[in-house]
Amino acid sequence: MGSFSRSRKLALILPIFFALLLIPTVFSQNPLVLTSSTDKTQYAPGDTVTITGKVSDNQSNPVPGVSLSIQLSDPPIAVQFAVSDQSGAYTVQFVLPDTLSAGLYTIYVSADKSGYTTTQQQLQFTVPGQATTSNVQSTITSTIAYTSIMSTSTQTIPQTKCFIATATFGSELAPEVVLLRTFRDSDILHTSAGRGFMVSFNAFYYSFSPQVASIIALNAPLRFVMKPALYPLIGILSISYSINQILSFNMELGVILAGIFAATGIGIVYFGPVAVGICKLCRLDKLRIRTLGIRLAGTCAASLLVLIVGEASNNPSLLMISSAATVLSFAFLGAAYTVQLVELLNNRRNVRTKLGTVA
Repeated sequence: MGSFSRSRKLALILPIFFALLLIPTVFSQNPLVLTSSTDKTQYAPGDTVTITGKVSDNQSNPVPGVSLSIQLSDPPIAVQFAVSDQSGAYTVQFVLPDTLSAGLYTIYVSADKSGYTTTQQQLQFTVPGQATTSNVQSTITSTIAYTSIMSTSTQTIPQTKCFIATATFGSELAPEVVLLRTFRDSDILHTSAGRGFMVSFNAFYYSFSPQVASIIALNAPLRFVMKPALYPLIGILSISYSINQILSFNMELGVILAGIFAATGIGIVYFGPVAVGICKLCRLDKLRIRTLGIRLAGTCAASLLVLIVGEASNNPSLLMISSAATVLSFAFLGAAYTVQLVELLNNRRNVRTKLGTVA
């Protein structure tokens, strides 16, 4: 009975615990407002780029201690990190490579602090070359206008980048990155459940992804390892995208079922091996593993029920929590069933070994 009780509690607590970890950032009522600019709009290879900015809240009060990640272009040419001072200000500098070719370059600035809504901003500059002066001036004008818009507004779900995938595959235009971005922007964000989940996901993902992406982008061996590690995710999301397209007559239903498939698949592929190792280390028997799977299935059903209530009531907070809990529950369920599958295969192998010995 003790093992049943522990399995029941673990199955119930794990998804809720991880979902609750996302709440402090997401429920913040005080978003960060980020204003940044470069010292020039044109640079030559080898020049030093100076970026200055300030972080404040929506009442124009300076916010010190904000973590800032600054990344130049895709894949990253330069990456810098900074922390805002007591006045909310920050300054970073980096030197452009001498081999930098002519063109338009983008600087991605991300600001994050616990208790505030994460915000991002894009700046652009040109490296003159073959382009005519009129073209460059036109680009700069549009860039300044865009930057002005970005610096004075904070969206609940900003136009965000697939940092890790972009760094791994080398370009934001890589087919794998385009698939992820298209699925997110064209399908997930067009539904209530999808938007609720993305608010939670963005609060978590963008708190660390720029730093991880910079490490990957500047490390060729790590990129070599990360590509095959991401291919299963691409495959899972490709099938999820197809499921959503088949059910396009009801976008909410399509996104929910696609999300369930994606979460379960991710749980099997990525969480499953870890769960197998933990179960082996803790020497959990078949009965405990099976019980944990049953309890997780119950948690999945409960999370789905709350998600349906959130859909019916159109309650953003309820949708955010329930969608995150649903995804996490099915991911853990996929991991639990991976453990059961491994146990089943081991049992069959042991039976065959015994039969061979007897024969």
